[in-house]
Amino acid sequence: MIAVNQPGAGGILNINYAGKVAPQDGTYLTLAGVGVLMQEVIGAANLQVSLRAFKWIGNVSKDNNVVATWPTSKARTIDNAKAHDVSIGSLGAGSIDAHHDPLIDFARTLDVPARAVRADNENNVKAVITKNAALIAKARFALEGKGTYPDATFTLRLSYGAVAGYEEKGRAVAPTTNFAGAYAHATGRDPFKLPDSWIAAEKVVDPKAQLNFVSTNDIIGGNSGSPVIGRNGEVIGLIFDGNIQSLGGDFGYDGAQNRAIAVDVTGISEALKNIYHADRLVKELTR
Repeated sequence: MIAVNQPGAGGILNINYAGKVAPQDGTYLTLAGVGVLMQEVIGAANLQVSLRAFKWIGNVSKDNNVVATWPTSKARTIDNAKAHDVSIGSLGAGSIDAHHDPLIDFARTLDVPARAVRADNENNVKAVITKNAALIAKARFALEGKGTYPDATFTLRLSYGAVAGYEEKGRAVAPTTNFAGAYAHATGRDPFKLPDSWIAAEKVVDPKAQLNFVSTNDIIGGNSGSPVIGRNGEVIGLIFDGNIQSLGGDFGYDGAQNRAIAVDVTGISEALKNIYHADRLVKELTR
């Protein structure tokens, strides 16, 4: 079983994909939230399939909905509510249309074109990527069997790797950088412009202090901020990016080229002390 996370439009994107794109031979299963079930009732324009066309096989969980009334209401129980007229209040489209707050007016102006752009992206980009990503994953499992591993579907994953450089256009790229390199590459213009606080601290920063490093860890978008743990169990860095060769990491991993980029804890401490003067924070982090 291949699990695919498919967020978007409160679950409608998932239902549209299941009804219009996914195989209709019983090999594709999908989950629908309670909110999606209401979309057909209220006539959601972006719902492209009828939920009645699906074969529902059960619930994976049971939700409890809570109804509250004002203390003076005669409806104290569900049976009371059935026996008396109960007014239900809600903020509907009419209430919103009656307001002309500048932000609401701005959102109202953007709503129709934004929905069109989003629908185009969901139907012609995301749906295509999701469909073909599933086919690529299926091919990988057929080729590699249990030798491959699943992607991170909102569950904990540990990626093992080593600090290592790589080659780019015949040139060896070192696995580490330092502050001296950052200042040497600074041009004063984007994308190589350093903040004024860094320029002012150039003479007090240790130029040899390690700033960033790359490793062979297999990461993906969303891994930014993940800790890098050394062999002795200590935090040695934080992931914040990948090299350009890793952009295809959603679909495959090349150990010779794909590199995860992390900021070294040495560089973090050096910047906190000598650039940002956050001594108390450094003391807390290093005690």
